[in-house]
Amino acid sequence: MFGFTGLYHGQKIFAALPRTRAIDIPNSIAFRLSRRSRDITEKMKKDERVITSTPGGKWISFIVESETDIHDALQWLSHAYADAVKN
Repeated sequence: MFGFTGLYHGQKIFAALPRTRAIDIPNSIAFRLSRRSRDITEKMKKDERVITSTPGGKWISFIVESETDIHDALQWLSHAYADAVKN
């Protein structure tokens, strides 16, 4: 991936970590959610660090501003991984 490290489950990519570039802002990670439950959608709306380019877009960015954001970033990556495993 050009400027990213891709995270895969088998052949399915579920996240992109910045190496030399980022999707939205420099200190963000990107993850993919094909399907979103109502709970996930609400959680995304409440979290100011979540960036969705389009309402139905599959790729989402999460801003990592400090080490305290790492736990939440890993939770979002966990959701994306679970989504990749199901599909």
